[in-house]
Amino acid sequence: DVCSSDLGPLRVVQVDDEIEVKKAIPQKPEAQQAPNCLEPEPVFPEGTWEPFDVAVSRDCWTYVSDYANNLIHVFDPQGRWCTAFTGEADDAPALEKPTHIALDKKCRLYILQEDKDYVTVLDKNGKFIEQVKTVEDVKGRFCPISIAVDAEGNICVADRITRRVHAFCQADDGSHVHMGCWRVFEGIGTALAFDSAGNTLLVDDERRRVCQVDAPGSFELEGLFYSEALDSRIYRCQWHRVLMCATIEPGTRVRVDTLTAESPK
Repeated sequence: DVCSSDLGPLRVVQVDDEIEVKKAIPQKPEAQQAPNCLEPEPVFPEGTWEPFDVAVSRDCWTYVSDYANNLIHVFDPQGRWCTAFTGEADDAPALEKPTHIALDKKCRLYILQEDKDYVTVLDKNGKFIEQVKTVEDVKGRFCPISIAVDAEGNICVADRITRRVHAFCQADDGSHVHMGCWRVFEGIGTALAFDSAGNTLLVDDERRRVCQVDAPGSFELEGLFYSEALDSRIYRCQWHRVLMCATIEPGTRVRVDTLTAESPK
């Protein structure tokens, strides 16, 4: 089973009409014993996916186009692989080399394919809806978004559908990693910017105002909390469990470390 917020690398296994994924474990070739040789590229097993594009729904489900296996992969809000869409229907062929994807206001999935002069449209369950060829065919289906880059190079996207601001930071390999969502705003317009102090400025088009969001805390990636001693006042009491109640955003995690001692620490 695949259960990871990293989303891959995955190896696709197709048997008849069933699609499964497993973790793709690359083989590292032996380095050549020659001067100034570059590090050999890892060799991935047959069926390893080639993620081309990604789209996230308002309820944090993730859709990834797989160029190599002609699929659209679906991950739940916890980053677990759930299924994959082929796009095939009685009146539509299966997907071939899917590239860019997008979601509209009703969570319909729009898929571009290499060398195709149309866009395939699927519903959120992978059922074929239609093929569209012109912009007029989809007029009014999408909400505009705003995008800005802060002083640290983080990409921030304001989404009018979810009314959240999504933040992405650049990873070592050049890709951008989702850092999480800022709080829900009453209304987000088509303007997003940063002032000289690093504060975020948002246009609230419903209340016709400009909101300033303080920079501190916006990009907190981790935090620590040390509790007081949990003492039952029972001699040599053997603890059974500790119950935690919290609201955990998708893509985040909580780790608990405990220490048992006879005296206060």
